[in-house]
Amino acid sequence: RLSEWISYFLAAVPPRSRRSFLELLCGCLISPDGWVTRALSHISLRCHWTTYYKLLERESLRTQVLAIAQVRWLLSVLPPLPIVELIIDDTLVLRHS
Repeated sequence: RLSEWISYFLAAVPPRSRRSFLELLCGCLISPDGWVTRALSHISLRCHWTTYYKLLERESLRTQVLAIAQVRWLLSVLPPLPIVELIIDDTLVLRHS
């Protein structure tokens, strides 16, 4: 199930960014905290840290596309229900300073 989930999300990531995204995702899965720097410290970096920075900060990775992919995946694996209630965490909301 995990590999199916990861493959589904990789389809929403631009091909050039897939390797870095996968490394970050694996780091997040094994990191006890939600911080990117902690996730990076739990994996062996194959790229320079600026590669990961560019992926996250320069919109190489569209969070809205990933959020839509997440909802579609959830709806595809849940049994058919007449009503589906979703609670959306604020991590999916775009933030502006």
